[in-house]
Amino acid sequence: MGAAGIVALFVALITNFDKWQAGDVGTFAIYVLATIVAGALGVFLLLGPIRRFLRSMYRRRLVKAEAIGRPVESTVDQSGISYTVLGQTVTCTWDSLYALEEDAGTFHFWMSKMVSHPWPARLFASEEERQVFRESVLKWSGRSFSPPVLARLGARGRANLRANETTPR
Repeated sequence: MGAAGIVALFVALITNFDKWQAGDVGTFAIYVLATIVAGALGVFLLLGPIRRFLRSMYRRRLVKAEAIGRPVESTVDQSGISYTVLGQTVTCTWDSLYALEEDAGTFHFWMSKMVSHPWPARLFASEEERQVFRESVLKWSGRSFSPPVLARLGARGRANLRANETTPR
């Protein structure tokens, strides 16, 4: 919204420069302020509908490409984690995982610093079942769960990590 205000300021300065040169400073100031307010208000009113429209376009494209709304069959065992979607299976051994994180009941199995396979707490019937799963993963992987650093950074934060700033194994 601030960028829209700056753009509106420059538009107002350019379009009302003749009033400034003529010495009509009062009218110039009123027009500049009105243009900035109108630009910011326009962005404020249009930003929500534009976002909804773009998100709906993106969602329709993903649905058409059958990239969302498909069942995922996942398995975690002694050999690692694997999941199958649309007949394609991805398998990661415990050694190849980038990081293991636990955040508020959700287990994150990081294949890289950008790709995670999350297992939320709602997948487990009880807290006891979740704890048995947690202990099994600890035994099979041979390493502990780290704090949720990658999960909380977001995609932009993870993209900016240098190679030596990885989550410890």
